[in-house]
Amino acid sequence: MSTKTKAESHATKRDAILDVALELVVAGGFHGAPMSAISSQAGASPGVIYHHFKSKEDIFQAVYERARVLKRESLLAGYDPSMPARKAFILVALNSYAFYRQHHKALRFVDLYEDAGFAIPSAAAEVSPAAIAFQQRFSGKSRGGVFAELPQDVIYEMTFGLIARLARHPKKLSEAQVRDVAERVWNSIKG
Repeated sequence: MSTKTKAESHATKRDAILDVALELVVAGGFHGAPMSAISSQAGASPGVIYHHFKSKEDIFQAVYERARVLKRESLLAGYDPSMPARKAFILVALNSYAFYRQHHKALRFVDLYEDAGFAIPSAAAEVSPAAIAFQQRFSGKSRGGVFAELPQDVIYEMTFGLIARLARHPKKLSEAQVRDVAERVWNSIKG
């Protein structure tokens, strides 16, 4: 006898559909993810899929939103605005590296989604107050941040962009190595 409630079963089927869509898109692009393949691999009839989603594009939007929320929550795990800036930066750098290593398919999907020109869902475009405060804190001094005065996109590339690229390399760095990189980045860009 199953102990799952109807709501849990509903969420599980929805997640299975999203998981399959993610896998298919990462493996073969958006055209490589027909509804028939999503249906058969998720073990969900077309009726069940259309109960959860209006269209295939709606499925893709939901995968995108799920990946963005997961990323935001993962990067800011353990972050407290009252932490000293250096400690907070190193924590988020370690979180970033771990996230990018663990969730490379979700990130690949986000890249494909954004490159394909899909409309960014309004919920995904919204940035939480905590994320806004974090971005401001780790910006140039003229914007109220702790870093040297550089354009925001340059600051990103020199900090978390570097961590993201390192995480995509086949060879995994140890936590001590990532911490060392974060320390060196901090020392090179602090204001």
